[in-house]
Amino acid sequence: MTGDQISSEIGGHMEGQNAVGKDIRQVHVTGGAAVLDPEQQAQLLALFAELRAEVEGGAPAELRTRAAEHVDELEEALTAEAPDLTTVQYVKQWFAKRLPQVAGALTAVLVHPLVGALVKAGGDALVGEFERIARD
Repeated sequence: MTGDQISSEIGGHMEGQNAVGKDIRQVHVTGGAAVLDPEQQAQLLALFAELRAEVEGGAPAELRTRAAEHVDELEEALTAEAPDLTTVQYVKQWFAKRLPQVAGALTAVLVHPLVGALVKAGGDALVGEFERIARD
C-alpha cells in the first residue's frame, strides 16, 4: 500500500471545527471580517495570500520574516471588530521605508473594496482617516 493512511474517530458532543488530513488550514472568521459573506471572506484570504507571496518573492532574506509578520499584523488590524488604523499606518510606513518594491502590493490591499467594507463596518468615523492613510 502506498500513500498516507489517515483515519479519525470522533464521538460524543462536539462543537466547532474539526479537520483530519494533511496540509489543512482552518480559518475562523471573527471581528470585522464577519460582516463579509463566505465568498468575500475567501476573497479576503486570497488577497492576503497574494500579499504574502509578493513579500516572499520581493523581500530580501534578511527582511522576509519581519515583513511576513507585518502582513499578519495588518490582516489582524483590518479584521478586528474596529480596524486598528494605527497598526495599518505603521505597517504601511514600514513597507514604504524598507521594502518599497512591495509597498505597491500592500497599497493594492488597502484600496481593495473588501478592505473598505471592513473599515466601513468599524464605523463611519474610521472611513475618512483610513482613506487618508491609504492615500498617503
